[in-house]
Formats: sequence, C-alpha cells, structure tokens
Amino acid sequence: MMGWREPRQTTRKLNLLEKKGIGYVNAEALKIDPVNKTVKTSNGDLTYDYLILALGAELAPETIPWIFKGSPAGGCVSE
Repeated sequence: MMGWREPRQTTRKLNLLEKKGIGYVNAEALKIDPVNKTVKTSNGDLTYDYLILALGAELAPETIPWIFKGSPAGGCVSE
C-alpha cells in the first residue's frame, strides 16, 4: 500500500484457501443477517459459520480530510 512491495509480493493464489476447506466468493454483499448467519449477495444467498469481509483497497487520500498531504508517503496526522 505504501510502495514498499510489488503487488506480486502481497498476493496469494485462492486455491490455497480451497485446499483448507475455505470457500471464496467474489460478490457484492447486499444484506448480512448475523443472527441467522446468512448473507444475501449478488450471486445468491449464502450461509456461514465464520464470515470474513474483505473490502479491498484503492488509495484515494484526497478523499480523506485528515491525511497530511505534505508527507511523501501520504502519512496520517491526528487532530
């Protein structure tokens, strides 16, 4: 995220998860029901034992008011 590593150094193949019995779904989450442990997605409804939401990341520091724009790494400052 800060330019210290190349993207290939921070990625892993998804089949490594599947070998461990972990399912991966790339879909838009429309509704999460934690009581019934269900998720309505753009690819259909899912049930789960454990739910991990990975939202991804796109850098857009200009949209965050408290980012210190003078820092070469876009560092944060507290107010």
